[in-house]
Amino acid sequence: MDKTIVEILGPIFFSSPAYTCGIILSVKEKVGACMKTPFISRERLAELTAQFPTPFHLYDEKGIRARARALHEAFAWNAGFKEYFAVKATPNPAILKILKEEGCGVDCASYVELLMSQKLGFAGDEIMFRPIIRQLRNFVWRGSWARPSI
Repeated sequence: MDKTIVEILGPIFFSSPAYTCGIILSVKEKVGACMKTPFISRERLAELTAQFPTPFHLYDEKGIRARARALHEAFAWNAGFKEYFAVKATPNPAILKILKEEGCGVDCASYVELLMSQKLGFAGDEIMFRPIIRQLRNFVWRGSWARPSI
């Protein structure tokens, strides 16, 4: 029987304004044809929830790295290919650091996302900054962004 082996790689980090905890895990996972298996056993999850306050997020570092490498490999035929991860999808510094190490860039849609990415070491052509100008044009500054322009 295959077993899932879990190793805690990093400290707990706080990743959101709501102070959601996260733990980076390295996992040896069973690879099945068309079958996704959990990267952590039920027993280990029970241990972690007893040890750390909930809610928290568990991330599969090995899985994230493997998928980033697979993506780069799939587009290896395109010499100029670079994957830009949408920061708004998971604005978590630990995840962004992993993706940077795997050669990904970042796609920032806000100034805060841009600042965070720069603080993590992304620079130059590693950053795509595309603020949503259309949304900004739909609002007029009147002390609040909540008033649409007419």
